[in-house]
Amino acid sequence: MTNLCWILTLILFLYLILINSQAVLASIYTYPESSTQIMYRSQQSLRDLSDRAWPAILFKRIKSGKLERLHLRLVGDICKKI
Repeated sequence: MTNLCWILTLILFLYLILINSQAVLASIYTYPESSTQIMYRSQQSLRDLSDRAWPAILFKRIKSGKLERLHLRLVGDICKKI
């Protein structure tokens, strides 16, 4: 069941990005973690055809001027029974 949720989430994500894309503005927050490391967080809420919200959050960590990590989190409950 878990694999099915991942597959459905990936399909929905690709649909939202490739088929249903539109220009959006996202909030960007900066979190200095040390003198050489900064974490950036950007968040935008996307809506599907059923008008359900899917928050998309991007985390970007810069260390000594170089990209250390980049994570994209798509939050939703696609496996919830309707």
